[in-house]
Amino acid sequence: MFFEYVKNFTDYKLFSLAHILFFVFGVILAVSLSIVLRNRSEKTKRIILIVSASLIVFNYVFLQLWRVWAYADGRGKGILDQVAYIMMPNEILPFQLCSLLCYLVPATVIVKKKWFYNALAPICIMGGFLFFFFPDGILNRYAPFSFRVLESVIQHTVLLFFGFYLYVSKTAEIDIKSIRYPFILMGFIGVVAIFANLVFGSVDDAVNFLYIRKDILGLGLPSVVTALIMAAVFTAFMFAVLGVRKLVSFAAKSLHKGQKTEKQE
Repeated sequence: MFFEYVKNFTDYKLFSLAHILFFVFGVILAVSLSIVLRNRSEKTKRIILIVSASLIVFNYVFLQLWRVWAYADGRGKGILDQVAYIMMPNEILPFQLCSLLCYLVPATVIVKKKWFYNALAPICIMGGFLFFFFPDGILNRYAPFSFRVLESVIQHTVLLFFGFYLYVSKTAEIDIKSIRYPFILMGFIGVVAIFANLVFGSVDDAVNFLYIRKDILGLGLPSVVTALIMAAVFTAFMFAVLGVRKLVSFAAKSLHKGQKTEKQE
């Protein structure tokens, strides 16, 4: 039952006790580990980033293997038919935010560019937080401690940790100058997703990359308007991250000044 596909389960409610516990656990663990591991040598920080990226890749690969075994079950006569089903555009093209991060996080660790870390840190935090807050299609469709739920919780906890750790370890920074990098990256991803929706949407009606092709907001709005609303949400999130960073920096400087004054006295 642990590995079973959704067809064998009844629906579960979002914001249930299990949902709330997963949410609290994921956020607290990601933030706590980031703080505990922040003051380490550059070599240790590098190892932590490599381990995080490796966990994300391993988890994502394992998910694809599960899909071949369970998700396509009953839709093909043999293993090759099942693999062919998994290779449909909606499954194999990683144009959902957290699926993309499974490729981009290892890329940042390999490239080791400051601008890449600056671009990815807030996106990892946003992707992880959005999953825990509203994991539609996961926590409301699978048993609370099934493989699909635990896999998603682990994956998004690591993504949250990766984003937080980049900031607290000072591997990434966010200010007025560097804030352009996540905007450029998400803008590029959004444009590609829009064109992919247009091309593959006619092949597979389930295609909804970045959730901008179909009206997931329930407002009956055109896809272009939905895309603009989601872009506005991303913008608000980015400036919220910038504001939090400024507040933390101000508080740290104030505390440091207070301690310095006490020592002088």
